[in-house]
Amino acid sequence: MAKFYQKITLLFSLLCCLGIVAAWAENPFSVSGPGLQLKLVSGDNSISYYNDLGFVQRWNGAAFVIETKLYFSQAGKFNNSNYDSGYSFPRESYCGFFLKDTVNKHKYIFGPYNMGWAMDPKNIQLGIVFYEKGSNWKKQPFMDPDSPDPDKPQYLTVPKADGYVRLRVEYMPGGKLAVSYARPGGGWHQIYDRYKDPAFPLPDKPISIDRIGFTVDAYGVASGLGPVSFSYFKVSGNGPATTTYFTPTCDLSGWEVIGNPLRVEYFLDGDPLPAPTSLSVGVRLEKNDWATQLTWTKPDSDETVGSYKIVRKAPGDAWQTIASVPGNVTSYVDSGANKQIAYVYRVSAVYDLDRDPVVGSFSNEVSVVPAAQ
Repeated sequence: MAKFYQKITLLFSLLCCLGIVAAWAENPFSVSGPGLQLKLVSGDNSISYYNDLGFVQRWNGAAFVIETKLYFSQAGKFNNSNYDSGYSFPRESYCGFFLKDTVNKHKYIFGPYNMGWAMDPKNIQLGIVFYEKGSNWKKQPFMDPDSPDPDKPQYLTVPKADGYVRLRVEYMPGGKLAVSYARPGGGWHQIYDRYKDPAFPLPDKPISIDRIGFTVDAYGVASGLGPVSFSYFKVSGNGPATTTYFTPTCDLSGWEVIGNPLRVEYFLDGDPLPAPTSLSVGVRLEKNDWATQLTWTKPDSDETVGSYKIVRKAPGDAWQTIASVPGNVTSYVDSGANKQIAYVYRVSAVYDLDRDPVVGSFSNEVSVVPAAQ
């Protein structure tokens, strides 16, 4: 299946201003996980409030909680139209959440970053890169809350072999700007709070976040970085941004690029909420009556399937949910089917994303042949 991407260009920015959507084109790049792909075309030699790069939604300064699943780049350094996986995460590269305060001129980046000299680290640091009005840009690795000696904390790293890390930011005006992370199959751990950072005093002007989203960038590097994948953007709070699961048909109309649009490309690839496959239908007699038996194969996903949703429709009618079965069950018998009706069926997985049920894509459709009169 062809992959598609949107190349961010100056023309695209002008089209966005006019409310026009740029056309999709074929995507020739390798990806690390399903969802939104951010590819850095070129780094920059300075970091300031104005010299930034983000793919964001607008916010209003109110409290929020945002969460994502970030897949580490596997393609590596990008230069002269080629990738070098030996430079999978070049020095002074970083990616993750991007938060900006356009009123008071602050910005914050939370997530994987590499301030060391290893260009293909097996363990990836998490940290913060930020700029606040009246100061220079700052960077700081997060410390491991589970360090054996609390008096000598170690840098927090996650194995690249994990493939991904989940990130969460909680913001409360005047009181909290905290980061948490979770490894595959693990629980959440808070690792940083800007309001409790002893290394840097708070800025003179308050922090009032009005842009929230993602970034991938590098300092002092002329070349770029292969796509970093984000499966979803979950947001809760009383503001204008909306949760987005980056499926192939998701709506990106609320998102925008800020910074130099020539330095980044974005595209959608894969499905972070894939459908069950190989749905098939059979019929059987059950207590001398007609019943339809459905079977399917579980989705190819590292997310937890909490349940399956079974829907059907009769000719000319709308889809109706008829049942739900647990996530460890891959069959269902519709004993309430009318044997004279040629029903169509499909099934979707309901994923349990941190106790937040989300309906994924639907399977193939199958029809049942009515019983002979």
